[in-house]
Amino acid sequence: MARAYTAMTTLVRDKIANTSTADFSVAEIDRQFEESLKELPNYEGFEHLVPVVFKIESRTGTASTASTDNLVDTPKGQFVAADATDEKVVHDITDDKRAVVLSFSSTAQIGLSADIFSEDDQYRIYNKRCWNKRQIYIGDVVDYVGIHSVEYPIGQRRNWKILGNEVLELEIEDGAIRDSNAGSTITRSPNVDVLVRFNKPHVLSQLTDLAGNIAASADVGATALSGSSLQAAGTIEVGEEFYVENHRTLYMVVAETTIASNTAVISFFPGFEAKVPGTATTFTFVKSSLLPHQEQDFAELVAANLLYIKAPKFYNSVDVGGVGVEQNFESGAGRRLAAVRRKLTRQSKPKVSHTYSRE
Repeated sequence: MARAYTAMTTLVRDKIANTSTADFSVAEIDRQFEESLKELPNYEGFEHLVPVVFKIESRTGTASTASTDNLVDTPKGQFVAADATDEKVVHDITDDKRAVVLSFSSTAQIGLSADIFSEDDQYRIYNKRCWNKRQIYIGDVVDYVGIHSVEYPIGQRRNWKILGNEVLELEIEDGAIRDSNAGSTITRSPNVDVLVRFNKPHVLSQLTDLAGNIAASADVGATALSGSSLQAAGTIEVGEEFYVENHRTLYMVVAETTIASNTAVISFFPGFEAKVPGTATTFTFVKSSLLPHQEQDFAELVAANLLYIKAPKFYNSVDVGGVGVEQNFESGAGRRLAAVRRKLTRQSKPKVSHTYSRE
């Protein structure tokens, strides 16, 4: 069974022979916990992989009517209300102009940030802040260390590249992506799911009660929930993870939230995969993403970092330990830190690049 935060703190204090806060404060230990949780997934075999499903956006069509600051496509009728909230990008292929969707009037008409369409202009729709249909917006995923793999369709590995820090582009041919229109005018829904496995900082929750109830119903795609029956008080930190009853998705907290009187409003990503009926639905936070055999290495990494950062505090002081206390701290902690990092690095295999199909 995974250690809780308090048990891991005890293990670290044992390693630095410090059972009180006289030498190492709670804040110092908490800070090194956070930094070590970020460092650990950089070593192979210690990754914390979180799968997130995104959607390809590749709808195409023709403007059936010219309308100021609007796009009208009556024959296809393929627009949805989420086009505006998702900040979808519309590309006028005929005149090579772009605009962002601002409003939804009907399945045949959406409002745009610019007046770019004339009658019979061809168009494509892309994801938020994207420039072509091979791209997805990943800016809602916070604090990831790296990307482990990308699949499109799910089960088919693909090569990819990151543009800036918010857009991921699949290295595939345009022909590998079909029109993503899922409206009433088609008979078969397209395959639009892209599975991205993010390598994220490990999670070690400070919550003492991991379960709660959803206090109000929520629709598919909702990114906030009203939680009840939580612990009396506390803080839900950015990066915490939780599961919802009867959902496959692992949800990630994206904003620090205070628990008051056993309740909290929690912002998270990705949006709900299915409708949540209400108070009968439970959700449970992840206690720890560390596997049992990783806990000792994590505790040693925290302990070595704590000892190393303590040395500067002795630079301008006269210590009971006599001359050279700071050098003893630095050299001893440095050797200990190097030793644990060598151990973590030794488990890494040579990196091998793969080239996957572009079709």
